[in-house]
Amino acid sequence: MSDRIKVADLALKVLSVLVIPLFLWALNLHTNHALLKNDVLRLQTQLKALGEKEDKLIEKLNDQVNKLAVLTAKLDDVKEDTDELRKKYGK
Repeated sequence: MSDRIKVADLALKVLSVLVIPLFLWALNLHTNHALLKNDVLRLQTQLKALGEKEDKLIEKLNDQVNKLAVLTAKLDDVKEDTDELRKKYGK
């Protein structure tokens, strides 16, 4: 019986020694989780802002494409008019 008591006592001492490192490890995990959660929220906010910025850039790009199409059409008209004038006046 005394051997069983010694083994139980030794096991209890070993488990008692492991409580503090286990607590510190759990605290570290909790801190890391909180930091990662904050990082995720920050990144989500940045992603939303970048999405809005992308939408604005796409809108500007589409506007510039439309303006370029109008400008190209006007240049084509000017070229046609110039060609007609050259034919008419022989140059």
